Amino acid sequence: MKEKRLKIFISWISFLLLILVVALAINLFNNVYFNIVYFIVAMVLMYLTSVDKPLNNYIYRKIHL
Repeated sequence: MKEKRLKIFISWISFLLLILVVALAINLFNNVYFNIVYFIVAMVLMYLTSVDKPLNNYIYRKIHL
């Protein structure tokens, strides 16, 4: 039980640190370069979540059956 609480605590701390890093990155790149970074991140996310991937097709079929 104690290990489970510790794992949950560590995961929450890492999640909060990730949010802090994202906030600092947005603050740092909040100029002309931020648009370029935002565009690159959007393209990478579009590529990773495209429906043409076999795994995504499999998941999509499982969800919608």
